Amino acid sequence: MKKTSKRIAASPGPSRKPRRTSRTIAPKAAEPLLAFAALAKREGLRWYLFGAQAVAAYGVPRSTDDIDITVELRDRDLSALVAPLARAGFTPLIDDVAFAMQARVYPVRHRASGWNLDLVLAGPGIEERFLSEAVRQRMGTMEIPVIAAEHLVALKVLAGRPRDLEDVRGLVRIADLDEDRILETLRLLEAALDQRDLVPMYRRLRREAKR
Repeated sequence: MKKTSKRIAASPGPSRKPRRTSRTIAPKAAEPLLAFAALAKREGLRWYLFGAQAVAAYGVPRSTDDIDITVELRDRDLSALVAPLARAGFTPLIDDVAFAMQARVYPVRHRASGWNLDLVLAGPGIEERFLSEAVRQRMGTMEIPVIAAEHLVALKVLAGRPRDLEDVRGLVRIADLDEDRILETLRLLEAALDQRDLVPMYRRLRREAKR
């Protein structure tokens, strides 16, 4: 993942039924997101929105001019998507597809809007769960899958930068969160990455947010 960069191969555990939410994605991000959603539908791709735009989608004010998307290729090669992306109005920001496969991130620009999108290539394990449990948000005639708020919180704790930690506090203050689900996800990440500091960090951030 772009924001965490570490590949996470933990067992995903049992999936929950995907939810829908009445929150709305920022209108200014609509054009590039709808273009990608239509492409994903044509190509049969599973994907979800994460990062700052997902934080904003759950009601936490966030200012950013890029979009972070995780997309599942399964047995496809990234090169097979280059032409469909071009037809959908996206220009790659790097030419080396092999390098993008290795880095697991393929940055593109939506030509009409000028927005940049980081397409993060999903791996096996916990990201499969994130894909299965993404929350559906209606945008026009399309549904945009957004990473579940609890999974977003866990990834923000893992990323650990000041902006990410402030996002966690914001989500704790205003989002309807399943505490057990957050802790479960954090423990899966700890086991996968051999860390023991994620749950304590989240509990500290939660205390700070509730003051």
